[in-house]
Amino acid sequence: MCPICRSKKFLPVLGSPYYKCSDCTVWYQDPFPPKTFLHENEPTGCDMSDHDKEVNKNLADYVFGNLMMAIPGKVLDVGAKFSWIGKCLKELGCDVTAIDMIPEADGYGKQLGIKYVKFDIDEDGAKMVDTLGKFDCIILCHVFEHIYFPFEAIANFRAMLKRGDKIWARIPDSDSEGIERDLTLNHFTIHPFIYNLASIERVISGKFKIVGTYLMRGQRDYVWEAL
Repeated sequence: MCPICRSKKFLPVLGSPYYKCSDCTVWYQDPFPPKTFLHENEPTGCDMSDHDKEVNKNLADYVFGNLMMAIPGKVLDVGAKFSWIGKCLKELGCDVTAIDMIPEADGYGKQLGIKYVKFDIDEDGAKMVDTLGKFDCIILCHVFEHIYFPFEAIANFRAMLKRGDKIWARIPDSDSEGIERDLTLNHFTIHPFIYNLASIERVISGKFKIVGTYLMRGQRDYVWEAL
């Protein structure tokens, strides 16, 4: 049964452990893989290249200028790993909190000069909301496909924002050319879902609306506005 729309109609995605729902078109694994925060060959992040740092700086400038209207505020970077985007937003005057469960997170906080906290979005969602409170913007960069209970996560993210506040998200997209880069054994161990525009609209319905989206190779960027 599809975890998103409860449909019992599906087709296997050949060469992968995914099923494609015939209704909402999400790709999902059944059963889900065991929860893993990093696959065994994934770098932890502190060896980020100069090119990737520049990409993250440009993304920080976009989030600050276009989503936050160049007004410093509180930003939550979820599944941050090595949060260079958080460092750049701090340099723009923002109060940044990064969430990650990896053991290196404490060291990253000291290195980058931003606050790191450890919460499992699936297991600790209510505690996360109660502990961290409100934010002005949330960043989900290649995080949402890792979440096992997306409706609960969306409700918790909505509780941490005011009406009109925004989430910037970057998510692998099954309709994009280049999605094959996520169809590897390592990715299968950490991505219970692969979304597309139609399935994301189902998940965020009633909590957020899409006010911006851009399809790229293998992935899609979103701006979600809190309702």
